[in-house]
Amino acid sequence: MSQVDMTNSPPPRLGLGTVQFGSAYGVTNKNGKPSDTTVSRIVADALEGEVGLIDTAPVYGDAESRLGALLPDDGDCAIVTKTVSRRHSTQFGKEDSRIVRDGFTASLDRLRRDAIYGLLVHAGSDLLEPGGERLVDTLREFQEAGLVQKIGVSIYDAEELDRILNVFKPEIVQLPLSVADQRLQQSGHLAVLKALGVEIHARSVFLQGVLLAEPTM
Repeated sequence: MSQVDMTNSPPPRLGLGTVQFGSAYGVTNKNGKPSDTTVSRIVADALEGEVGLIDTAPVYGDAESRLGALLPDDGDCAIVTKTVSRRHSTQFGKEDSRIVRDGFTASLDRLRRDAIYGLLVHAGSDLLEPGGERLVDTLREFQEAGLVQKIGVSIYDAEELDRILNVFKPEIVQLPLSVADQRLQQSGHLAVLKALGVEIHARSVFLQGVLLAEPTM
């Protein structure tokens, strides 16, 4: 099934993370991996509540497969996934490019989509290794083939972002941001990304549920 074309649409304002769909994730998670019934209800409520984006990744257990089975064929929700883990080596070589290509093809199969909205480099360090330009070229090949609308990277801190911007201009940057973590706002990096026209995806908004948990006595 095809992914909805959002080329001329504004970026979604709300997104749903799915790491817990495929694993017992989260410091406040006391119930482990959710059941099929729970995942189905969450996805349905998200779509009904006009959540415009769903974020996932191959390393999130079977999250991609569960999404592929639940998302409607005519859904207008953007899907973002990430690159697979590469080999443990000191450079990004041709074999790593093949691994990324095969991994993305498998992601599309699991998601039951011909194309998706976004593909992010899951480990930003891959872009900084010798040969990292091969990874950028691979992402752009997907884009030119119409398999993904936007490419980008997931980052953890300002130093990593600065180094990546020297070698790659992403269209999406996923980064940590919450009322308790304002580092990238205070450092001016959010303003830099906005000036560059980069779409910003904030993650860990509730610190794995900590900010929504009942206070302990």
